[in-house]
Parts: sequence; C-alpha cells; structure tokens
Amino acid sequence: MPRHKISLVLLLSLVFGFAGAAQATSFSLGNISGPGTYSFGNNKDLGPFTDNVHFIIDPGVSLIFSAVATNHTWRHGGIYDMDGTLSDASGVILDGDSALVNPPYPYPDSVVTLQSFVLGPGHYYLSIFGTSESDVGVWNDYFGTIQFAQTPLPASLLLMLTALGGFAVLGWRRRERAVAS
Repeated sequence: MPRHKISLVLLLSLVFGFAGAAQATSFSLGNISGPGTYSFGNNKDLGPFTDNVHFIIDPGVSLIFSAVATNHTWRHGGIYDMDGTLSDASGVILDGDSALVNPPYPYPDSVVTLQSFVLGPGHYYLSIFGTSESDVGVWNDYFGTIQFAQTPLPASLLLMLTALGGFAVLGWRRRERAVAS
C-alpha cells in the first residue's frame, strides 16, 4: 500500500476516533398517579446526545404535562442546539420550543419549553437532545423540571351538574305539591 494511502487511512481513523460517539441516557420517573413536580438533568461530554425520560400515567388518570430544560452556556461552550420532544407509542406528540435567552450576565441560556398538554393513561418519553460544545474540552450540563397538574373539570360538566340539580329541585317541588293537595 502506498505511503500516502496509509497516511490518509491513519488521518481519517484519528479524526473519526476523536469525533466521539453519540451519548444516550435513559431515566425513569415510574408511575405517575397525580400532580407533582419532577427534576431531571445530566452532565454531557462533548458531542451529540439524546436523553430520554420515561414515565407512565396510571389508568383512569389525566394530567396536564409541561416541561422546561435549561443549559447555562458560558464563555467556552454550551449546548446551543438543545431541543426536545414528547412521544408515545404512536410517535412524537409534542415538539419543544427552543430558544437562546439572555439572562442578566453576558452568556445566553439555552432553554427548551414543552407547553402544557393533557395526557391520558399510557407510556411517554420526554427526549432532550443536542450537541455539547466546548473550546477547552470540558463537559456541559443541563437541568429541568417536569410538571404534572390536575386536569380541570370542563365547564360543560359543571353546567350539566347544575342542570341536573335544577331538575332534582323541580321534581322535589312537584312531589311536595302533589302530597299537599
């Protein structure tokens, strides 16, 4: 094999060897049966990553889901392209809104927000993904919260209950009048 081909093979193996493999981590919150707030986060080595947070909404329960994940970027790096999705067995059901937000100090926060969404019973996966970057070779981290809130009763249900109560009062008055006469 000619010398220049060996050099090219060594150079390519060196470049791809240090490119780093994609990182993937999974966390489980277990079964969720009522309102609550849960924290998550991770330290990420340099390179692309995908973290999955798995949770199960118990049968007979509906909850309002929302989540926020934040990376404090700094002078030497951050996770600038961080994003997220919420999925179930059928696929992605909610895309995150990612933004670089400027706090009072000079380096922006990378923030992913998953807006409020009603979830019924089932298995769900919150995926946070991006590329950890640094010009000095150190890791980055992110942190976040998942919020589950009680699903409010729909206004139509309250209206129906009020109507049923009104019919009950009318029926009671009718019976009282029939007994009195």
